[in-house]
Amino acid sequence: MILGIRRKYKLLLLVTVLLLAAVIFIRMSDAFILKEISIFPEGIIGESDLLAAPLGKNIFNFSGSKFIDSIITNEKVIKADLNFGLPDELKIVLNDIKPLALVRSNGSFFVLDERGYLSRFDNRPASFNFPIITGAGECHPFAPAKNDRLYLLAEQLRQLYSEDYDFYLAISSIDLSSPEYTIINMDGLRPPIKIYAGDLLENMKYLRTFLLEFNPDLSRIRILDLRLSGQVIAVEK
Repeated sequence: MILGIRRKYKLLLLVTVLLLAAVIFIRMSDAFILKEISIFPEGIIGESDLLAAPLGKNIFNFSGSKFIDSIITNEKVIKADLNFGLPDELKIVLNDIKPLALVRSNGSFFVLDERGYLSRFDNRPASFNFPIITGAGECHPFAPAKNDRLYLLAEQLRQLYSEDYDFYLAISSIDLSSPEYTIINMDGLRPPIKIYAGDLLENMKYLRTFLLEFNPDLSRIRILDLRLSGQVIAVEK
């Protein structure tokens, strides 16, 4: 019994020594010296932002988090991802975000991503499938949204996008002008919908049930109020 335990201990010790030797070899080997850095997309950051780049260093010996922190100090960068191409390449992907809505502020458009961050929307395509948010107040690019309801909407739209993509696409605009409620306008639905920003996903589920089960005539309805949980209040003209 004791002999068996000693053998297992010796085997474990041998494996540990081999692993340590492998780690030391990797950290000291010239095979993993960083020789190339590629950035996508180009033109967002300059050479000055790469001063902390570990060129000429072993890729296992530098802090990726500190390097990212040095990059996102640039006001045009709101997100940076590092991908290593072994043995000697580093790929930097900037602002790889998932747009959820367009925010209109002071005549300009901003992209709202899933984290509640805003970035510029300079090249507006002929068509797009994002809801347009108005009434959010002053917005600045490459920064977190100042309007708290934009944070709520970012999370709610992210969930709606994943759980009910058709209803996400049907939302044409979102109005935050009133501090007491949020107005949703949907394609194919005449009256606007009054909700709380943080209840968007739940309200869309109630609305779907209301439309499919009751098939109501909404021609005389001025607005649908969904702010009371589980209820749809139709306000006539």
